[in-house]
Amino acid sequence: MKASLALSILAIAGLAATANAAQVTVSGGVSVPTMGTTGPLSANTNTALSFTGSGAGATVAGLVQATSTVGGNVQVLTLVLTNFSFTSTSATAVVIDVTIVQDYHISDPGSFATGSHQLNGNSTGSRNGNIIVSSMHESTNLPVLNVAFIGADPNIGANQGITTTVSPIDTIYTITTTYRFTIEGGVGSGTIVLPDSGVDNATLVLVPIPQAAYAGIGGLALAGLAVLRRRTQNHA
Repeated sequence: MKASLALSILAIAGLAATANAAQVTVSGGVSVPTMGTTGPLSANTNTALSFTGSGAGATVAGLVQATSTVGGNVQVLTLVLTNFSFTSTSATAVVIDVTIVQDYHISDPGSFATGSHQLNGNSTGSRNGNIIVSSMHESTNLPVLNVAFIGADPNIGANQGITTTVSPIDTIYTITTTYRFTIEGGVGSGTIVLPDSGVDNATLVLVPIPQAAYAGIGGLALAGLAVLRRRTQNHA
């Protein structure tokens, strides 16, 4: 019985981990059917999902990571596209969209947040191209990142600068990010690499319960205890 119970708990834990995996879709010159689910991801947990795909003269591979960490009255959420490589040998331009989505459980509904995103990577080969990053936190669009490169570029990077205020927030915080990668046509090959990642961050200031609210909660608890005592006495 104990062994069966332990196996059941492990099975449930495995399903929970799978359910929290970020959702990934690749479309365009390379198509990868939607993988994973949106969650939501619980506080102080993380998840990761890898993907690969190929098309006419193009290949793609990458890893999506999501984390949710609570410390004090701050909760930090991340959604990362990393270990990414997109290569084209096509004579014509190849464009792909990589869309990643993650829901996060918020420890304290009513919190307020700021969101930001950045991009760091490089290119190899002889092709030109660009990267456009569109991120939405809840229903708020972050500034679009648009970075062009020429041939082999050791430093492809951008960040939005000042963070964006995000509101309102309920018990679930959603980040949706689409990376549009373009590699122009030509001879030879070209590759976009994100070893340092595309990163979305959200920082939430958790709203503490005021002392007056604690007092109210305590009063309700005492009132409930008094009612329970009266019922017990009446049935005695």
